[in-house]
Amino acid sequence: YWTLFGKENIDYYYIGDGQIKSFAEESLLQMGIRKEQIVGFPCRADRSLIAVKDSRVEDDPAVRQGFRMDEYSFRFLQENLCKARPLAEGTPPEKKLFVLRGLVSGRKELNLAEVQAALEPLGFSIVSTQGKTFQEEADLFGNAEIIVAVHGAALHNLLFTRPGAKVIEIFPYDYFEESNYIFSCHNGLEYAYLIGEPIGNENKELSLTELNRADVQIDVKKLLRLCNQVGILLS
Repeated sequence: YWTLFGKENIDYYYIGDGQIKSFAEESLLQMGIRKEQIVGFPCRADRSLIAVKDSRVEDDPAVRQGFRMDEYSFRFLQENLCKARPLAEGTPPEKKLFVLRGLVSGRKELNLAEVQAALEPLGFSIVSTQGKTFQEEADLFGNAEIIVAVHGAALHNLLFTRPGAKVIEIFPYDYFEESNYIFSCHNGLEYAYLIGEPIGNENKELSLTELNRADVQIDVKKLLRLCNQVGILLS
C-alpha cells in the first residue's frame, strides 16, 4: 500500500470486524497508524485498496499447518517496529529465558515445577509475556542470548532477538510446525526443537488442531541433553 499509493494518502485501515487488542494497537501506532485510523466494523469507502497474499500450500496431508512469514515481510516488520532498548545502568541482563505459556487454554506445561527446578540453577529466568507491552516484550527478547519455550505466539518475539542467539522450541507430542524455525532463519538464530512426551492420547486419532493444542509433558533429561548439544552452557 505504502509503496503504491504513499502512506500519507491512506486515511483508514480496516482490520476486520471486532475489537483490536491492545498489543496490536500499540504495534500499529509504532508504524505511524493512529488509533483513529483503525476501523474494526463493517464499512464502505470511496476507494478501497485490497492486497491478496499468495498463501497457497501444498496439497499434502502430511504438511503441518502454521504461520509462514516470507523474508520481505519479516524485514518490513524489523524496520518499522520498535527495537530492544539498552538495559538501564546496573540492571543485570536476563540472558537465559524459559518463557511461560501464560493464561492459555491449551498447550500447558504439565510438569512446569520440574522444568523450573532444573533450569533455574543453570541461570535461567522463568518469564512470561502476559501483561507486558509490545516494547517490554521487545526488550526481553532483544537482550536474551538463550530462549527456551513451548510452541506459541510468544515466540514470534524472535523478531526482536539478536542474530546468533540460541532457541529451543518445545512441541506437544507428535506435532511440529515450522513458523518459528522460519523466524529463526530470517533472523540468523541457532534453532533446535524438542518433541514432548506422550500424555495418554497417542492412540487416539487427533486432528492437527487437536495435536497443536495438546498439553506438553517435557522430559527434563532430554531438554538438558539438547541444551548441551546446541552449546548452551549449563553453569
